[in-house]
Amino acid sequence: MARLFSYSSKIRIILLSFFAVIIHAISSTAAAQNANMVPIKIMEIDSMSYNGEDVLILRDTSRKLTFDDIQKVKFKNKTHDITPQSGFYWYKFKLEPKAYADKFLISTIYSDRATIYAPYKNHYKQIKTGKLARTGRPISYDIFEASNFYFPMDSLDFSKPFYIKKMPISDTGFKNIANNPYFMITNHESLVRLNTAENSLTRYHILYCGILLMSSLLFFISYYLTKDKNFLNYCFYLFFTLLIFAPYIPFIYNILNALDPITVHLTNKTGTLAASGLYLYFFIEILDLKKSKPKFHMFTSALLYLIFVFIVIYLFLLIINPYNNFTVSAFKWFRYLFGVISFGLFVYLAIKRKPNVVYTVVLLGSFLLIAGNIMAIIYGSIFYFLNTVVIEIFIFWGIVNYNYKLNLEKQVSTKFELDNERREKEGLKKLDEAKSNFFTNISHEFRTPLTLINGPIDEQLQRDNLNPTEKRNLNIAKKNSNRLLALINQILDLSKLESGHYQLKVVEKELLDFLKAICASYEYEAKKKKQTFVFESKVPRGLYYIDTDVIEKILSNLIFNALKFSPQGELITVSSEILDDKLNLYVENGGASISKDNLNLIFSRFHRIDENTVGSGVGLALTKELVELHKGTIIAESDHPVTRFTISIPVIRASYNDSEIKSRSQKELYHEITNTSQDIIIPDSIDILEHSSDIEKPILLIVEDNEDLRHYIASLFAKDFDIHTAANGKVGFEKALKLVPDIIITDLMMPEYDGLEMTKNCKVHDATSHIPVVMLTAKAGEEDELIGLEIGADAYISKPFNTNILKAKIYNLLDNQRKLQERFSQEVILSPKDIAVSSYDERFLNNLQTVINDNLVESDFNAEKFAASLHISRMQLHRKLKAITGLSTTEFIRSQRLKLAAELLKKSDINISEVGYSVGFNNHSYFTRCFKAQFGSSPSDYSNS
Repeated sequence: MARLFSYSSKIRIILLSFFAVIIHAISSTAAAQNANMVPIKIMEIDSMSYNGEDVLILRDTSRKLTFDDIQKVKFKNKTHDITPQSGFYWYKFKLEPKAYADKFLISTIYSDRATIYAPYKNHYKQIKTGKLARTGRPISYDIFEASNFYFPMDSLDFSKPFYIKKMPISDTGFKNIANNPYFMITNHESLVRLNTAENSLTRYHILYCGILLMSSLLFFISYYLTKDKNFLNYCFYLFFTLLIFAPYIPFIYNILNALDPITVHLTNKTGTLAASGLYLYFFIEILDLKKSKPKFHMFTSALLYLIFVFIVIYLFLLIINPYNNFTVSAFKWFRYLFGVISFGLFVYLAIKRKPNVVYTVVLLGSFLLIAGNIMAIIYGSIFYFLNTVVIEIFIFWGIVNYNYKLNLEKQVSTKFELDNERREKEGLKKLDEAKSNFFTNISHEFRTPLTLINGPIDEQLQRDNLNPTEKRNLNIAKKNSNRLLALINQILDLSKLESGHYQLKVVEKELLDFLKAICASYEYEAKKKKQTFVFESKVPRGLYYIDTDVIEKILSNLIFNALKFSPQGELITVSSEILDDKLNLYVENGGASISKDNLNLIFSRFHRIDENTVGSGVGLALTKELVELHKGTIIAESDHPVTRFTISIPVIRASYNDSEIKSRSQKELYHEITNTSQDIIIPDSIDILEHSSDIEKPILLIVEDNEDLRHYIASLFAKDFDIHTAANGKVGFEKALKLVPDIIITDLMMPEYDGLEMTKNCKVHDATSHIPVVMLTAKAGEEDELIGLEIGADAYISKPFNTNILKAKIYNLLDNQRKLQERFSQEVILSPKDIAVSSYDERFLNNLQTVINDNLVESDFNAEKFAASLHISRMQLHRKLKAITGLSTTEFIRSQRLKLAAELLKKSDINISEVGYSVGFNNHSYFTRCFKAQFGSSPSDYSNS
């Protein structure tokens, strides 16, 4: 037991000795550490103290150490050996003031964000400082105020160490981690300025920012006044350059810091990066590199795009993690790289420069700017760059104004040229319009006399007692009249082609039969000249895309020339085939060759081979232009004694655009229009009057400005019609309202109202909307014909016209009206949709039916009240009802009452006398007599049947 006790005593002694050694070692280490931390002596009042050797430092790479953690770890000395890296930096030092004053200043100058842990009597007080820290203390004079804090000296416990935690963000912040704080004992809480070149930073910032702001506004106003984008581009560059320095002006700094301290840094970096890109963009635009050096422009545009991408990525990284040395390095290398690339670009452009003032001055200004930027990087002072910017502003203000004046002179010159060109185009357009109008008017002037020539000739040719000589002479006159008409049509077509008004109207057509029909019409002419005419075709049957009018004119002109210039007994051959989706036409004739010189001119307008050649020289010129309009080609070849024309025209849908393809409805309408003359049956005797009164003739209104033609047309119809005439459309419409004629014949081109306007006015007026209108015109174009029909014309006949066709048109239109009248007489109930021939007639009949329904049973309802209810005169109502129903107004009212009575007799049990009174008859015997006349039986028999 004693032995065990002695062993345990020994063990206890050993353990106690071990703990004593450990405690001694710890106390020795602490003592050694405290011994190494020499207090910094502050000897004088208002004198800034700094001692780097006596400040210990520690880097917190995790950025997570707290103040309690820091008090337990060991610090290092020799702060000047610290290499800037990512992380937070802690500083530890002791102070020993040798003088006394009211306040004690600690300044973490140049730091981004710092926290001072100052030892008070019973605790440590935390104070935030730094230019990017939310200190809650607005600055008044200098951004370095944010790094200063004044402690009440008597509150501090100088026996304890001070701690400072620095959190670098910017490049200056990282450079500052090796710099120690500054200390000062003072009785004045005023701005502390270091004895360095930066003492005047605020003053310079305000000065330069004022220059940049005024300059950017000046450039913007210049842009507003001149609209020269170079002013605007440079304005943006200056504005973003302003953002580099503006955050360090106290007023702006306080605003940005209140939003978020990092905004100060973001504004500065955004301005730096954007200004670089905007200057490059300004440089590209003012030198117009896109035109002068397109490859170089592509490279610089790609560089601008990369700058934009870098700005976005850089700002994103800075926002999500501002405490990162990578962003600082990236920004620094961007500046280096951009500077080198810019310098290389400008050197290249200087070597390849153009010999003009703008180019030279812009390059010199750019070199100056690059030099200032390089010096700012080398010497670490932004003021080198600022000075060059200010100098550059004055240089570029002058050169941009000079460039604007040059461009203005070019614009004035260009505008003058464009105005001349526009006036020339307008003049040519007006000339084309004048030529087109001239040919249209000439065509009209020719067609009217031709009508007066052809009409009497046709009438004479129909006489049975003509002797051979008279008939031959009349046929010669007819033939030459037709030839003159064909020439007029050709000249008009040429005019339309030249002015661009001749449009393709391609339709699907069975081609083989179409070509046969054209050629068949010339076989008789060939036989008369004892020529052999042969048509051969290898065209497969089927539908092909062609403009039938154009193809007919092309082929007809070539066949006509072949017949005309070939002597008797010669062979004329027309052949066709489809090859590579094209229609190939060959027209060949013998006995007439063409020299090589004339072959080159044969398609020129008004060209003739020699003075003895018969013809106008229009046909082949028109043919060539029509072929080209149809997207084809024509070739003339001559090898004595044979002349051959070869035409190749595409016939598939893909060869034509949508505007050149006629829709189905248009094609059908075209077919209906062009074949109208073939569908008309010319009556052997005129029997239209058999269905009208023996006393009252139909009224025909003729509206024609040519007096001779007006009298001639009147003579054609004088026997069967009551003729009235008017010399223009205005008078014609007034007479139509007054007379309400049965039919109107009108010319198209007239003074006052033309035929279209007069027709439109007639068709929209209730009193005249039912009247058929036949339009005579010298405008033979399909477009004009379609417009006339759309306006409401019932027939469209080109001058010169065949008198028999005109008569047939007139009598057929009146016959159609008679059939409508017969149909009405068989209807028990008036049905506007079944009787009306137009929407305007339908509207009138609907109004008429409403008036009838409201007033028919009234015994005093008569023609005067009927007309007044429809707002037309009694005569107009009489004429309109007569035309539509064949009845006078009184007869129409009586007819409607009798039809209503018949309905009542069939459907009700009331007696006959009550039926008569209920439908407006006051006299029973008169009702019975009228009913029997209308239906062929008495009311009682009708009711029982």
